[in-house]
Amino acid sequence: MSKASERISQIRTEKVGDSNKRVLLVEGESDKDAISIFLTTKYPEWEQKWILEAAGNKKQVIDLLRSENDWVGLIDKDEWTASEIKEKTDVLNNLLVLPRFCLESYLVEPNELWSALPEKQRIKFQNGFAEFSDIIDGNKDNWLRHAALWHIVNPLWRELRSSGFGIKKTLLDPNNIPSNEDFKTKLSEWHITLTPNQKALELDALINEFYGETNFTFYTQRLYAKDFYLLVIHPMFDRLLGQKKATDRKISIFRHLPVPNDLDLLWQKMGLIA
Repeated sequence: MSKASERISQIRTEKVGDSNKRVLLVEGESDKDAISIFLTTKYPEWEQKWILEAAGNKKQVIDLLRSENDWVGLIDKDEWTASEIKEKTDVLNNLLVLPRFCLESYLVEPNELWSALPEKQRIKFQNGFAEFSDIIDGNKDNWLRHAALWHIVNPLWRELRSSGFGIKKTLLDPNNIPSNEDFKTKLSEWHITLTPNQKALELDALINEFYGETNFTFYTQRLYAKDFYLLVIHPMFDRLLGQKKATDRKISIFRHLPVPNDLDLLWQKMGLIA
């Protein structure tokens, strides 16, 4: 039995049982916490028809959905392009891709985050929203460059892996020891894929493109928000509001956030709205 089959069996046995409930899969436990909070806020009776489970990661969500057509899966968009999203969702019509980079993207956009703060926390910022947003935007140039790198490096890594990049798998397999010619051919393939000068030009172009976009687009679509939350948002709140575990603070913010309108596609897929 495959790992996917074992996980499906576990969910069916331990969670679904004799009920007719359907399953909504997300990637990780923190994703499960966030979606559960949004669902409970907007649709308090959602658990009568649905079970929410963390599959582990994006690949595992997709693997489970291949065998369970009646289940629904939600995964992070990450750096996927529109064409990559279409390719995946055309094959799996029960797969939804988050309309933002990741779920932490709901925790980093200054205006949205400010709306989640109660007044007793807002007054900690002497100059109000202006001070709050200045702190978040303070190192934006470096984070914008990091975002552009993320959108270049990860697709490059996937391309390299698809061409057999991986020393143990392609060059050190004792059952398929390469000749000198095969060795040189494989290294040449990787070198052609890397194209350092071209990738540097693409990086510069992407940085310029990101600078031309709105702050909202940057924070919700481009930025790797998981790191930004841990390295910028959480320390800011620790410093000004008192120390708290990063995971506990994340859950607290999600509870105070208005339910995002851009999740309506998920509620529609679940049959919660028409």
